[in-house]
Amino acid sequence: MSVVAAFSQTSIVDFGFIYDLVKASYCMYYGRPANEPELLFRLLFLQILFNLSDERVVQETQVTWPTNGSSV
Repeated sequence: MSVVAAFSQTSIVDFGFIYDLVKASYCMYYGRPANEPELLFRLLFLQILFNLSDERVVQETQVTWPTNGSSV
């Protein structure tokens, strides 16, 4: 199973609770907008699941990421 295929499978699991857990750590009004905590958690989950290095998980998502504008 590829990383992107596994990522689409993580859509089955509701990771919406992640935002509530880290909400106090993000400023809503100042500074640059933060990366989506849910997306970062999904990438970390896949990195652990497939035993990928940081560089490899970034490479896999850049090369095989869906570009049709659909949400992940």
